[in-house]
This record gives sequence, structure tokens and C-alpha cells, in this order.
Amino acid sequence: MKVCTRSLRVLGLALQVAEQGNPSAASDAGVGALLAATALEGGALNVQINLGSIKDEAFRGAQTERVRAAQSQGQALRDKALAAVRGKLA
Repeated sequence: MKVCTRSLRVLGLALQVAEQGNPSAASDAGVGALLAATALEGGALNVQINLGSIKDEAFRGAQTERVRAAQSQGQALRDKALAAVRGKLA
């Protein structure tokens, strides 16, 4: 789950660079967003596979929701960052 939460932080930073950074670094911000989004999805897969062996249903349900929320937030951040990058390319 740490990979997911840290990837969200990187996605937030990539968005900030894409929106406010040097226009010449916009493509770098886009690549950073894509890599962070991929790391988030990889972390989510690891959490999900390990949850299969957890017998505590309440814990498993809570963690499943945490992962889904992180994925949703990550996708939104990635999309915003890429939109900002594309805006600078135009």
C-alpha cells in the first residue's frame, strides 16, 4: 500500500510541474505521471493478490476500498497531468 500512496504523491508533483513548471519540462512531467500511475497500479496488484490470503473480512474489505480509492485518485491525477502537458504542447 505504501507504493500506492507514494505513487499518488509523485502524481501530485507531476501535475504541479505540468501545470506550473517550465514549459520545456512539460513532457518530463507527463512521463513522470505515466510512470507513477504504472507504479500505483503495480502496487495495487500486489495488495490485491495478498488480500486473497487474509481471513479477516473487515480488514480485507477496508483495504480493497483503500486500493480502489487510490486507483481512482491516481487515474484522475494522471489524466489532469497529461491534459496539462498536452495543453503546453499545443
